[in-house]
Amino acid sequence: MELNDYIKEVLKYPLRCVSFDLCAFPTQIKLIADWLRSQSMIYAEIWNSDREKEIGDDLKYLVNNITVVDRMSLQSSRYKEGFQMEIPTTPHSLRITNASFINFEQLLRLKNRKISLGKPCVSAKELNNFLKSWMDRESHLDLEAFDMNISGPEAMEVIMDLSHEETADENVTETFNKKFYPPEVKNGFDIKRCDGKVATVGYGNSSTGPRFYMLTH
Repeated sequence: MELNDYIKEVLKYPLRCVSFDLCAFPTQIKLIADWLRSQSMIYAEIWNSDREKEIGDDLKYLVNNITVVDRMSLQSSRYKEGFQMEIPTTPHSLRITNASFINFEQLLRLKNRKISLGKPCVSAKELNNFLKSWMDRESHLDLEAFDMNISGPEAMEVIMDLSHEETADENVTETFNKKFYPPEVKNGFDIKRCDGKVATVGYGNSSTGPRFYMLTH
């Protein structure tokens, strides 16, 4: 029996969550992805158990051929040289633990409402431009939450080189704790979009290093 027929026989109910190890069935990835294409899932976690293996076209094919409604988590640790991949707009929430292939131009193209990026190829100045783009309603109109690694607290001086004020939220630490895990944000700053919408941003330490956080409200 073909693998996809076997899966259909076993899974007789709609898919909600899928955890996909790219190293488990390396020769069957496209076959499985083609079957999953007809399914709609709430959450997809894609990872590789062999952390030394460089990931490339298999990940790209899988991501581009599945439909994830709510959350997509990409947890590959290494990519092939020159790896690039566009991210679907359908997941409400996107988390990429190693986002080294995401540069500033691609960041501006992301349409997901919640975005979490580990070590993207985005400088402090580019992050400043990202915030200005949001403030001018040029991108990320539906953004709810955003966080990414930055070099350290010194980067905030460059990032916050724009109109802002210290947040009036006396419970800013708790506010960030409800959305991120665990950010350790001590101070927050409010920035305002040209239509009046406000976002609170801050700096904190995380298990993956210094991080920038942003919440819209």
